Amino acid sequence: MSKKIVTFLLLASMLTALSCGESASGQTDTSADTETTTAPETAEYTAPEVNYDGAEFFIMDQDSTSNTNWLCLQYHTISAEEENGEPINDAQYRSLRKAEEDLNIKINCVMPGSRLKTLRNTVMAQDDEYDIVTTTSAGTLASEAGLVTDLAAIDSLDLSASWWQQNAIESFTLNGKLKVLIGDITPYTYFSPIIFYFNKQVVDEFKLENPYDLVRSGDWTLAKVYEMSRAVAYDLNGDNKMDVEDRFGTAEQSVLVSDLLLASGERYAVQNSDGDVELVLNNERAASVISDAVKFLRDDEVNNRADRFTGKYTNVYSHLHVPMFKNNQLLFNFQQLLVTFELRSMEADFGVLPVPKYDKEQKEYYTPMSTTWAEFVAVPTTNQELELAGHVLNALGYYGQQYIKPAFIDTTVVAKSLRDEDSVEMLELIMNSIVYDIGIYFDWGGLASKVNALGSGNKPDGFASMYAGAESAAKEAMNKTLELLAEE
Repeated sequence: MSKKIVTFLLLASMLTALSCGESASGQTDTSADTETTTAPETAEYTAPEVNYDGAEFFIMDQDSTSNTNWLCLQYHTISAEEENGEPINDAQYRSLRKAEEDLNIKINCVMPGSRLKTLRNTVMAQDDEYDIVTTTSAGTLASEAGLVTDLAAIDSLDLSASWWQQNAIESFTLNGKLKVLIGDITPYTYFSPIIFYFNKQVVDEFKLENPYDLVRSGDWTLAKVYEMSRAVAYDLNGDNKMDVEDRFGTAEQSVLVSDLLLASGERYAVQNSDGDVELVLNNERAASVISDAVKFLRDDEVNNRADRFTGKYTNVYSHLHVPMFKNNQLLFNFQQLLVTFELRSMEADFGVLPVPKYDKEQKEYYTPMSTTWAEFVAVPTTNQELELAGHVLNALGYYGQQYIKPAFIDTTVVAKSLRDEDSVEMLELIMNSIVYDIGIYFDWGGLASKVNALGSGNKPDGFASMYAGAESAAKEAMNKTLELLAEE
């Protein structure tokens, strides 16, 4: 067995055992063996001594399969109707069946058109149709009174377990209450990290520095990305304008300001040592990060900014940026980890990297999560069987860790997507440096949206005036959220 495959398999084992979220420095063969294996019971999880006599349990899931823009959308958040030989789907299916077996229940996944609207309607009608809900609207569910239950009050739910993202629990626990969870229960936790892809052929052609070595040395910074992007950008067709027929440094979008901000270590809001939430964005370093981020994202002579092509493609990212990257017209692609699925057939080799640090003085790398893709779970306030809900969440989280996470590693690493040991190392770093900023998810007073708008409005020096006008509304909205939670 080659050293590369040994490394891949070791990582699969390591990531299964790791709890994601700590800061860190520094063509799939669908006929592959997917035979069911027995997940070992660990000290963290033992099937509870309960018997629910075949009770039906309803999960509100998403139906994304009609959207063909991305290959990852073949997977639901939790549901899998049957085994089909595809590793992630089959892992989801096995997780559901094992949870049913442990608890003697029947799990039904229901997929309404609008999950948030459906949840609001059922809660308003006091209808207990759903026992668990999935959502990308974590901030809304966590701040809107009466929608979902305080998970910390469910005695049967183990919130300390490694299959939950512990830093997300810490961030979303406000006034001692936790409304949403994220973790190994769904593959979307692995699809959602924001990363950088790099094209090895372009790196070699221009004799650029090895990006892996830059990450390891701590020199992988925004300034270095900008420098390397400038080095490759070129008007290939000689028409004196940079368009889709030319070569660019980085594929991106102007609203990624917040992602570069989080990767710098700056935050919108944090909980202080007293447990109080405070806005911390208004400082000199954050202003510098935002200014440099906007300058980088708005340099259309160097980077391919998605905003320029909105309306010309059904999906700019999958229909323009991915093909350009495959065609060696991009050095970097600034996107989610889910794009890995799109690159299995790419002829040139590529690698994955964390989002760069802001500067060399920064000690750690930080990985933002896509607020569009990250899927959370919650329990509606209409649920009358909270003990059962806690047991189901424990079981699905545990079996997700045992089955879904290894299937993701097998699909993206072992099966030709990531092609070297270095990218395996980078993937481990990425998954162990994920951060959550409640200021982004709650977007109090529209503050995070206004920061991103500095990118879309090309205002690199607009932070001070923007913040001065936005701070009062942000604090008011934040305090309102905290008051609502205190009253529940």
